[in-house]
Amino acid sequence: MPDFAEINGARIHYETAGSGEPVLLLHTGNGSTEIWAGQFERLAEHYQVTRFDLRGFGRSDYPPGPFSWPDDARELLRHLGITRTHVLAPSLGGRIGIELALIAPGLVASLVLAAPVLREQSWRDELMAVRMREWELFVAGDFAGATEAMMEAWLAGPYRTIDQVDPAVVELIRRTQAVSYATRHPREAGTELAGPELELDRPAGDRLGEIAVPTLVLVGDHDQPDCVRVAHQVAGEIPGAALEIVPGVAHMLTLERPTLFVDRALRFLAEHSRPRAGVR
Repeated sequence: MPDFAEINGARIHYETAGSGEPVLLLHTGNGSTEIWAGQFERLAEHYQVTRFDLRGFGRSDYPPGPFSWPDDARELLRHLGITRTHVLAPSLGGRIGIELALIAPGLVASLVLAAPVLREQSWRDELMAVRMREWELFVAGDFAGATEAMMEAWLAGPYRTIDQVDPAVVELIRRTQAVSYATRHPREAGTELAGPELELDRPAGDRLGEIAVPTLVLVGDHDQPDCVRVAHQVAGEIPGAALEIVPGVAHMLTLERPTLFVDRALRFLAEHSRPRAGVR
């Protein structure tokens, strides 16, 4: 059921369902807990599943001052009494999942990462230009224009136009992004801009070899080349990690292929979960 918790000075919206081994869902940088609709319920048939809005997204606060998304995740799990969890996470959520595994290695049981990014990764000039346009429109308060720029880069990707994407997915992202823009915009929120995000002691991209949990990385073959490159890096440097290329989708893999993603995640979790008492 939906609830709120005070986590590191922010009011964080979260929801839990199901029973069994814990699973934590981390959303994309253009979504909220809404991106897990349907997938959350399917996973909860087998596991104790938690999803939450990152600070600055959905129904969670974005108070001014420095913050750490992975530390927020760690403290929310502590609040819920969860000492070890599997993590399913796309994009920005994947970055946070990787960092969580580094700052709290005993907390993460496994990682299923869909098109993960790294905080320090480089981006092509063409993509940086689109991201800068999105930022300028956001600062100007043009949330609709900023959303269109964002979707050009992340939903359509470099090989398609937005009208080639499922309209239901497009409308979902338009809705969740508008809420998150309003949450983060100083004028709308009535406060100063939050931040900065606190750095790790060392960049996560330099420490992937320290992650010692089963890891599955998925990425769409229509994703940004930078993201495909990082998916290969993450899978190549985390010991024993597996990489799967999903045809016909761009960066929003979990939204464009939700059934495929959950089916693959459930198989992976079954391989790396402890059997329930009395179950063979």
